Amino acid sequence: MDVLSRRLVGLGALGCWLSFCQLVLVAQQKLACGEKVSLQIRVDSGHPWRPPFGLDRVGAPPVVHVDFAAERVPVGEYFVVGYRGTQETERHALKLAGKKSSFVDTAPLQSLPEEVRLISRCGRGGELVELARQPIKWPDFEAEATARPERLINPVDLGTILVPHDWLLLAGGQTAVVDVAAISRTNDIPHARLRAWFENSKPVETSFALTAKKRSTTELRVPLTLKTKSTVLHVSLSDGNRELWKKEIRTMIVAEKPRWPAFGAVETKLRYDAPISVNDPRTGAPLPSIDYSTAWNPKLNDVVVFLPNGSRFVFWRGSSYAPFWAGPYNTGFSYQWAETIPPPGFIDAVEPLQDKELRYGRVRVIEATRSRVHVRWTYQSVDFQYRSLGDEATEDFYFYPDGFGTRVVTLASTHGDDYAFSEFIILSPQKAFPLEVLPNPTVDMLFLDGEKKRVTFPLAPGTYGGLTIKVPPGQEASIEQHSVERLLGKVMEYQGKDVAPFVVDLVNQGLGKITHRRHTPIMYRVFPHQKDPDAAIYFSPYESNSTIAFLPFYDRGELVTPGYWGNHWPLGRGALTGGAIDDRIYSSPSHFSLMDLSEPKPISRGEVQMMDTFGHSQSMTLQRWAWLIGKTGAPDDVLLEWAQSFSNPPSLELAGARIDFPSYSLERRAIRLVAESPSIEIKLKPRAHTVNPVFELDQARREIVGVTLDGKVLTADAYAWDGMTFWVKANIGVAGATIGVRFR
Repeated sequence: MDVLSRRLVGLGALGCWLSFCQLVLVAQQKLACGEKVSLQIRVDSGHPWRPPFGLDRVGAPPVVHVDFAAERVPVGEYFVVGYRGTQETERHALKLAGKKSSFVDTAPLQSLPEEVRLISRCGRGGELVELARQPIKWPDFEAEATARPERLINPVDLGTILVPHDWLLLAGGQTAVVDVAAISRTNDIPHARLRAWFENSKPVETSFALTAKKRSTTELRVPLTLKTKSTVLHVSLSDGNRELWKKEIRTMIVAEKPRWPAFGAVETKLRYDAPISVNDPRTGAPLPSIDYSTAWNPKLNDVVVFLPNGSRFVFWRGSSYAPFWAGPYNTGFSYQWAETIPPPGFIDAVEPLQDKELRYGRVRVIEATRSRVHVRWTYQSVDFQYRSLGDEATEDFYFYPDGFGTRVVTLASTHGDDYAFSEFIILSPQKAFPLEVLPNPTVDMLFLDGEKKRVTFPLAPGTYGGLTIKVPPGQEASIEQHSVERLLGKVMEYQGKDVAPFVVDLVNQGLGKITHRRHTPIMYRVFPHQKDPDAAIYFSPYESNSTIAFLPFYDRGELVTPGYWGNHWPLGRGALTGGAIDDRIYSSPSHFSLMDLSEPKPISRGEVQMMDTFGHSQSMTLQRWAWLIGKTGAPDDVLLEWAQSFSNPPSLELAGARIDFPSYSLERRAIRLVAESPSIEIKLKPRAHTVNPVFELDQARREIVGVTLDGKVLTADAYAWDGMTFWVKANIGVAGATIGVRFR
């Protein structure tokens, strides 16, 4: 999602998406209340973008979809009724909602009837009228299998990135765990056999007896003995004599696990085995794909920052170098980039992700020592046709052994201040549905004074304690295909004092604007996967008092994403910023956006005569911003200590050193000193907390022979020194502490 997407409205729809799909069309049916409509019934196993997913879909009963084409919402009562023979098995009242000429609802069945009927009546005392009936023929046998490694390894640690969701990634010597679910609806299969094997390898086999009409599950472990780069995992079920079902799972193999530093930055080429999806930029139709290995200048590499806490920060060619936290569950989290609304004549947002060929984007490891990692990303923001405004941005990222770092954006602009830098964007691999990897994402807002609010997606209008969500007058119909009442749900929980409420205005179909009357900086915490306990954090000491919260996407009346979804980034080419789901999810990674923050004030700003990227000398606005970043499972109180430490450098008393100028670099969270003696004492007096202080020591000797904290000798893993940057592992409260350093 990006600046331009804020103006998008309207959602598309998929057609009949699965097998077992059955259609009934009743043209211009006259209903009980005298209305004339065209209606359609569809019975299938459910929208593929909605749960249940994977194994859970095996044995699940059907879903009935009803779609009315009418001038206005039908006013009668409508029911989906299931039958076995002449016996009614279940009944579901429909609540038709929508807009324009399409009004829809779904009825998830609780059983497997032989037939469903659509009936209506005009009011509670009216006569029941049958509108349509549809026999249901469901498969006699269903099965599904998924495969996972026996031990979870971050895909980046194996030198890979965003492996397709339905593939298997294994390190050499690992064992695959195959999970299988099956159901036979007609008869027992007591001698069923489950077999699994890698191509050209010996099968592993086990018994898997099935009882009629009962869903069964099991797992099978298949050791990997191959040393090839890829193979196919075969899974099959038989009744002892004939094969009933089979599946092939593509498998990527990393025979030798790469050796990475515990703390450092490495230039590499991350592996991605699928082709790059390409669309015709004029029509959106698929074009021949591009081989990933030949998609960029071979001189260009990826950069991965490895941090001791296990987090990985990646600058990937496939994301146009826009960096992101790459998590162990194969998703990513990005803080965005510098982008702006296209001026007249430009197409789509002007942003670096449009630089698919990396004509301008570059990444360089500036520093990678025991104490600090510094990576610089430079880029031009361009539009869909590679047109530039002449502006240029540099983003510097500094990381320390504690896993926390800073993001520093420097922007030289001719386009004024209409730039955005901070959006919470989650990246997912191809064939990973949003509600599968992140069904109810949350953003925690930790105010520096200790208050906490939690925003849960999808957002919906309503009032919940200290939160009010408003629909602007005249825009009630913009809440997609559901009424306001049906969208009501709990969207925020908050702890702490009863303060001025948040207000969320649903400004159009794509956005809700959250504002609050607090004047306190906020630390944001975002969880990029439902199973990942570590969250991305983001903090500026300068307040940002409003956000844009992205509303869910609906398809044929069903909620399919918790926020904005798009497939124009990462990796895929030829697609404009979209406003609907589509089938490209099966062939390309995608992303979804949760919130878009208003920017804090810059830490520096000036009008400078300089050259733009075209080489033209002109007056440009030069600005700089800085944020604290990290990926951590730390609790609220610890994160607030980090925010306090980043916001307020401590007071100092020095012996053997003097304060340099400027004395504190917010960009590097570093205190700047000049050494004047082989022995230095630094007494810190924080306002609240100083966490893991960083010192830039000029004129100090190259080797440290000892470090103390309040007289206690620190072990070698509690500090780091590279001849310029000195990092100390210490949480210092208001009582203060003294750090002693001896050089030789």
